[in-house]
Amino acid sequence: MLGTFEAIKKNFKIKPQNYHIDNWIFQLHYRITTLIFLIAMILVTSRQYIGEHIKCISDKGIPEHVMNTFCFFTSTFTVVKHYDDYMVESANVAHPGVGSYGINSTEPIQRHAYYQWVPFVLFGQAIMFHLTHLLWKKLEGGRMRRLIDGLQLGAFAFLDKEVAVKDKKIPSKEKKQVLAASCPPSD
Repeated sequence: MLGTFEAIKKNFKIKPQNYHIDNWIFQLHYRITTLIFLIAMILVTSRQYIGEHIKCISDKGIPEHVMNTFCFFTSTFTVVKHYDDYMVESANVAHPGVGSYGINSTEPIQRHAYYQWVPFVLFGQAIMFHLTHLLWKKLEGGRMRRLIDGLQLGAFAFLDKEVAVKDKKIPSKEKKQVLAASCPPSD
């Protein structure tokens, strides 16, 4: 009996192996990209508590914090005519696209309505990148472990004696040849 184990020990060692269900690129996607999106979300939301999230130009009659809150919750816009390089260079406007605009004006404007949704979009993207890993892990269902365990037992196929490992019996070479000869060939 011990001779059988000595033959096995010479040819094959059974040891638990680490197995991975994904490669390094997939790990990069669900770990690093998720982390980058979460850090960006934290930085964007921290602007609301650390500094000004948006600064609007208002008349003297309206308190600044009221106007900034109004601009944050409604869409803001830039005036197209104030994108002119000459206006910016001559210091007639504070920033390209920022300047005076009349209430009933028909001048073209460009609307921007994304301020309050940026953290939610970043969080959603982070969740989606990590969700792919969870979905892959669920659908994989232990197939890699079973494949690797089967590969470990493959070395026993060339032994001269029948071997029992765990609850599986691996027939000897001669027994396999007899079984193969007794099965009719399929056409």
